[in-house]
Amino acid sequence: MKHLRIRIFCCMSVVLAALCLNACSAKRSEFTFETEPRAPLAAQSFSSTRSPQIAVSAAGTISMLALYTDGGAQRVGFTMSHDGGDHFMPVEALSEEGAAISAHGENNPIMVIAGRGVFASWEQTTERNPDREIVVARSTNEGMSFEKPVQVNDNKA
Repeated sequence: MKHLRIRIFCCMSVVLAALCLNACSAKRSEFTFETEPRAPLAAQSFSSTRSPQIAVSAAGTISMLALYTDGGAQRVGFTMSHDGGDHFMPVEALSEEGAAISAHGENNPIMVIAGRGVFASWEQTTERNPDREIVVARSTNEGMSFEKPVQVNDNKA
């Protein structure tokens, strides 16, 4: 009798697990993938973008830091989407105008999000400082605005 109860319990567990898996897969079918990739910043008339850094918050906000070319100059910019990536806000230029951005492999701009803070860092040279500067721009309001970038290295040999 004890073995019969165990068998019934095991069978019921398998049926319950199958029902749960079926219900879960039914929920997943609500989502579809796009057949063609989109260029989220193409609507903002940039000639090219590269090296994106992407983060998604618990609330679903997609934040993106990327290099873009605007008027022949390469800039570091930040944008975000509140609707799953269907639309992005206008890009906010973080790097100063005229700065030469160094972005090769490990030198690509990086972004860190911590709570309401968004931190972006990159390497650049400027007319006033031909040595490479590592700079950081900070937002304390989830990327709605950024403070002026500050140099965080001393360039001493």
